[in-house]
Amino acid sequence: MTVRSMLQKARGLVAGGWTPGLSKDSSGSICWHGYEGLARICLLDALLLAAQHDDEMWEVDRLLVWAAGTEDLTNWEMAPGRRVEEVVAVFTRALQRALKLGLR
Repeated sequence: MTVRSMLQKARGLVAGGWTPGLSKDSSGSICWHGYEGLARICLLDALLLAAQHDDEMWEVDRLLVWAAGTEDLTNWEMAPGRRVEEVVAVFTRALQRALKLGLR
């Protein structure tokens, strides 16, 4: 899987239902990214689900760190008042950067 396709897939997952910190099922209970009843996904789980243990995961992480302007993506994501639009925008900036760098 390419860096850009991983970012696009993760962005789509986040846009479809995001929650900060830990993914949740429809009842609001914490669940892992591979759970069938997943209703809202956190940034890290979206990355893990999109990457599926791909070697390009480190590059995706590097791009997201750059786009968010912090090395601590978890605390950035969980900042009070963080909105899904901000998280999706970080994926968009990372995608634009990947394109500029010529990454597939």
